[in-house]
Amino acid sequence: GYYEKWALPPGEVLSWASAEGYGFTYYPDGDRPDQTLQGADEGALLDGVDLDMPPESSLNLQLSGEWDDLDLSGVTVLAYNDTYTVGIGDSSDATGQIRIGRLYPGTYFVFVYAAAEGMVDDFLRDEQGEPRAFVVDEPDGAAYEVSLPLGALFSGRIEDETGAPVYGAQVSAIPTDSTARTQSDMSDQEGHYEIDGLVEGNYHLRVSYPVYCGDDPGFVTTWWPDARLEERSASIRVSPGQTSTDLHMVSFRDDDHDQMADDWERSYGLNPER
Repeated sequence: GYYEKWALPPGEVLSWASAEGYGFTYYPDGDRPDQTLQGADEGALLDGVDLDMPPESSLNLQLSGEWDDLDLSGVTVLAYNDTYTVGIGDSSDATGQIRIGRLYPGTYFVFVYAAAEGMVDDFLRDEQGEPRAFVVDEPDGAAYEVSLPLGALFSGRIEDETGAPVYGAQVSAIPTDSTARTQSDMSDQEGHYEIDGLVEGNYHLRVSYPVYCGDDPGFVTTWWPDARLEERSASIRVSPGQTSTDLHMVSFRDDDHDQMADDWERSYGLNPER
């Protein structure tokens, strides 16, 4: 069980270990990185950086939902500790069975990525809609059966004021529920986008355009349906499995990147290149 690590720069040191059959452990005996060591001086040896690793605990899950004979082998999960500072992942088999091993005993919250299979990208939740807490303290406990709802989908087209497609716009579905995840897509060469795996709830839809160089084309940030500010936008309510395919939006050209549309500036005698 002895280990050495050479070529460290002088300074503070954070040490951790992972091994088959043991819980993922941070120095000296914790499940999260909350203690560092003052590093050895240049050319010196920092000795006795010992880690006390407990036998692993595991979280066993069985996914269930409104599907028949669906191959779930593409579903992946990430188990976070109770402060969301460490996550350990694994994947499902074709039938929806998941075993997340190498866990340090404690409480975990599980995020599931299943949008590609028609379900949601979301935390597993309890009956009150809050992220569900799983307590693990043994290597192989009974499997929890967890229901995974169908995901909702947004799609549409982004175009400029002339009707031309906007390629490379970032379209984001921002949930009003702070525990849900913002999901995004980039518009393709035809201006089309698609955001899947959305959980039930209310969303604000925002279109922005990332600018990397000063002479890149630009567009005004827009909120659904045609607002310039989030507080003036309308929210969109979705239910499990709902598909909304007509969420088309217009982004106005703004090549000087000042968040004022070029045509608007010209109409008020302003310089759209400044």
